Amino acid sequence: MGAYEYNPWSTAITEEFEITDLECYPNPVRINEGRGALVIRYPGILEEDGYMLKIYNTKGQVVRVLGMSKGYSGISWDCCNYSGNIVGSGVYFIRLMKDDSYLAQRKITVVK
Repeated sequence: MGAYEYNPWSTAITEEFEITDLECYPNPVRINEGRGALVIRYPGILEEDGYMLKIYNTKGQVVRVLGMSKGYSGISWDCCNYSGNIVGSGVYFIRLMKDDSYLAQRKITVVK
């Protein structure tokens, strides 16, 4: 008859992943002559305080932390680190946090 291990019409219930509203554009970010900015939006936080964005490089190091203010649904990152220097080309991860709790994450690419 055949193997029953593989059944593409299985009726098993699978858990659905929640889709976040964290938007980052443009992606990839192109830095021309020291200019380049990434707009980061999260529409659901208009009425609350305490949100922050942490930007990580591929080594897991925090490159920059940006606080989000109540009443605003987004923020702009100028592609600079803590020292004010433009970051290098590569992949970065933007993580939305509230009270040290992880809410959403997006991957972006910076191109010089």
